[in-house]
Order: sequence, then C-alpha cells, then structure tokens
Amino acid sequence: MQVNACTTSCSQAIEGLKESEERFRLVFDYAPIGMAITGLEGHFMRVNQAMCNLVGYSAEEFTSLQLKNILSDDDLSTIKTAIQKLLADQEQQLVLESRFFRNGGEIIHVMLHIALVRGVHGKPLYYIGQIVDITERKRYEEAIKYMAYHDSLTGMPNRMLFRDRLTMSLNQARVNQQMLAVIFLDLDRFKEINDTLGHYSGDKALKVIAQRLEAALRKSDVVARLGGDEFTLVLYGVPDRESIDRVIDKIVSAIEEPLLLEGREFIVSASVGVAIYPQDGADVDTLLQIADKNMYIDKERKGIER
Repeated sequence: MQVNACTTSCSQAIEGLKESEERFRLVFDYAPIGMAITGLEGHFMRVNQAMCNLVGYSAEEFTSLQLKNILSDDDLSTIKTAIQKLLADQEQQLVLESRFFRNGGEIIHVMLHIALVRGVHGKPLYYIGQIVDITERKRYEEAIKYMAYHDSLTGMPNRMLFRDRLTMSLNQARVNQQMLAVIFLDLDRFKEINDTLGHYSGDKALKVIAQRLEAALRKSDVVARLGGDEFTLVLYGVPDRESIDRVIDKIVSAIEEPLLLEGREFIVSASVGVAIYPQDGADVDTLLQIADKNMYIDKERKGIER
C-alpha cells in the first residue's frame, strides 16, 4: 500500500511539473511582449517570437548572440551594475529603460523587467527578462519636451530655454572670469509686412530673419525668440566692447538685407540693447532688464514707436 501511494504521489508530482512547464512555455512563447532567457554571462538561451520581431533576428540567430551585441557599451555597463543587486539578493526584480540595436542598426527604446532565477540552495542559474518597446512613447516625450523649450515658428530656443542657457553661460563666465553680453533685439518696420501682406507672410519673414541671425553667430552663442518680433542673444567669451559692437553690426546688416515676399521687397532693421557681465550686472534678471531698457532707449533715439 505504501509503495502504491508513493508511486501515485510521484506520478502526480511529475504530471504537475509537466503541466507547470507547459503553462510556462505557452506564456513565454505567445506573450505579446518580448521574452528572453539569458545566461549569467549574457548569452541568449531562449527568446520568444515577439522578441524576434522586436529586434529583427530569428530565434536561431539569437542563440549566437549576447546582450553586448544589441546594447551600447553605456547601456550594457548600466545593466551589469544593476544586476549586482539581483545577485546580492537586494532586489527581486529590476525595471530599467535601455536601448537596443535592431538587426540593421536602427535604435529602439525598451523597458526591461529582469529577474534572476535561482536553483537548489539559491544558486543563480539564469536571467529571465520581459522587454517592452517604448520607442513611440519616448519620441512623444521628446517631442513634448522640444515644444516646451522651443519656439514653434522658428525652432529657436524660447524664453524658458533662453534663461537656462543664459544661466549656464553666466556661470561659465563667472568661473572663467570672462566677459558675456546679453543682447535684446526688436525688429523695426516689421509691422509694415503684417499690415500689407498679412501674418502668414510675416511668419515667413520671421523664419528668414531667424535663419540670418543663426548664420551670423558662432555655435557657442545663443539666440532665442521671445515672441512677436523680439529676439535675445548671448555672446559668450567676448574680449571687449568693440568685439560686441562688431557682432551687432554684422547682425543688423544681415537683418537689413531685403526681404522678397509675394513679389514685393521689404527692408526691416532692428533696435538693439546690450548688457555686459560683469560691468552692468552679475545675475540673469539684472542683465535682462538692462538689455531691455537699452533696447527701448535705442528705439526712442531713432524715433520709432515700440
């Protein structure tokens, strides 16, 4: 009787194990997200079809690949550091973002869920991972971030990003004991374009002027559109006031190049105000206020309504 009971119990255990393995196989193979099992050294032992579709390799090709073949060095280093917590039993699961290289070189963004499978006496055996494609989400987030910090018409930095860039440039100037110039620029006679041809043509003119400003400056300089026909600039590391004036002359000359819109020629100019660190101020708000005030003075001097 005892033998029969043992045999029945063993048979039930084997059947239970087979059933458990079949459930795992079905869940693994037919999961709608990528699934992968990798050895402790990072070689792929098994992947599902969703993983093959995600990265662009067949299941057979995956058997000759390692994580390092589809990850950048930086991301691989991040994962290696993170999995030490699994090996030390400090975490049961890791969740982190990474980037995969698809077959062909395309980069995709993924969310990784990694767990360590242990055997008898807690010996680490292999890792099992779930891989979710978040490329579209990342693109959306980047697009939202870009729109938050850039002017929608010209693509230039907007007021918020300009303040950030100015703060960084000011900190650098302070550390390196260099001069920095903040320039406010307001277009003159621009209203004539809007009044004559409408705002659509005015927008086209603003795009052209923005391109001229960017072309007239160094890569280390900053130019932003605050809104309307107002622009702000930061000239970093300028040696003296004469150098600043030469840049301003270059900018104004570029702006004053004729604009051809709908078969008509328009010429606009600019009123300019300058504030210099450290002579005029040592903080962002003071420099912006002085540059704005000086721009208004320049406009008044020329007899132009603001």
